[in-house]
Amino acid sequence: MSMLQTSESVKLINYGGYENIVTEMVPTVSLQKEQLKIKVKACGVNFCDTLIWQGIYKLNNQALPLAMGIECAGIVEEVGEDIQDFQKGDRVMCWSFFGGMWTESICLPATNCIKIPADMTYKEAASFPINYLTAYLAVMEFGHLKPGQVILLQMAAGGVGCAVSQLAKTIENVTIIGMASSGKHEAVLKNGVSHCFDYDCNIVTEVQKLYPKGVDIIISTFLGSEVNSLRQVLKPMGQFIFIGAANILQGERRSIFHLIKLWWQTNYINPIELINKNHSVCGLNINNLFEIDPEYFKTTLEKILRLFESGKLKPIIHSTFPFSEVKKAFECIIQRKNIGKLILIPSKDFSSIDA
Repeated sequence: MSMLQTSESVKLINYGGYENIVTEMVPTVSLQKEQLKIKVKACGVNFCDTLIWQGIYKLNNQALPLAMGIECAGIVEEVGEDIQDFQKGDRVMCWSFFGGMWTESICLPATNCIKIPADMTYKEAASFPINYLTAYLAVMEFGHLKPGQVILLQMAAGGVGCAVSQLAKTIENVTIIGMASSGKHEAVLKNGVSHCFDYDCNIVTEVQKLYPKGVDIIISTFLGSEVNSLRQVLKPMGQFIFIGAANILQGERRSIFHLIKLWWQTNYINPIELINKNHSVCGLNINNLFEIDPEYFKTTLEKILRLFESGKLKPIIHSTFPFSEVKKAFECIIQRKNIGKLILIPSKDFSSIDA
């Protein structure tokens, strides 16, 4: 029987508004035979968490109130009787696209966990599954990145953007053109981006100056009229890869008018035009991928972890907050202040954790 009877957890009680993200003490759940019980050390904050918060993305159609968080890292406290591959004391990273990961203690299927390298901190582990798997699948699987190619990367300073840059630089002679706020350029360039531009510039003109023949891969996080503009600089046989819709959010509450405007401006892709230009357009959502093919999800993550162990990857952590200050973490994302990842720590462990 667990010694911890209740667990501090982050809950969403209504959509939008910082006041609707709260912490509560909730009863711990009994361990099932196919599960691990994890003492959570660190949790990753992702952009999709803000979409869940505003009711734009529904987490498996769960009703309010709902438990927040889709990734964490911690230590195995108990092992279900059917589990052979884990033991008490193992350090693990975990994910769940049913939420509930922002908590002190959690029981979840062993299939949703993977052991972390000895030299990886809990904060780094909590930064890893969502950002690095998204980046890897976009660049290496959809993009088929090859030596000498050029990538145009929106939101180069975000968690996924930083991961894309690091992964791309594992391929010889790759050039990355990044987009980021002016105050973030130095950090983005240090992380592997070759050229960086503000969002208010004419990125098509700037790219054409540097690479008149265009780029090989575009990693897009925006909807709207810019989608068709960017495709002007995509080479024949190039890949335009959607990994998000960051410009949906403008404040702490969603704007239906803004959403409609973006959808209207994002014209439907014309198959005949794609044929004539020899372009590929892809979309990626790893949430759905895990449900469809969990083994592929996990083996790919193991492959990326080997790159971390070889020293080629290093998560960039911007700030760490206790659960009690989760609202500040959301403010940081909404105001586009972060470079890299935001981390949440259970409140009572915040001042003492060695993560």
